[in-house]
Amino acid sequence: MRLGADGTVLAANDAALALLGVPSGAQALGRDFSAWVATDQRDQWSAFTSGVVEGHSASIECDIAAPTGVRQPTLIHGVPLTDHPDGVR
Repeated sequence: MRLGADGTVLAANDAALALLGVPSGAQALGRDFSAWVATDQRDQWSAFTSGVVEGHSASIECDIAAPTGVRQPTLIHGVPLTDHPDGVR
């Protein structure tokens, strides 16, 4: 999965879509990824993403909440992509 600096889902493969509990990319692309992060963990998510945007690789374990309400513990590794061909930060 690839997220923009603002948290927008820019790309998601089939595994990412399954994690998010959505059947198609159309239901994920362009949405703010934090909407899937459990509400009580969004402050930690924000700190994690800020570090990645600043250029630091980082990891976070948080719960992803599918549209059904099921929470799934997930380990996410963030790596800054400063030179992606599309130019989106």
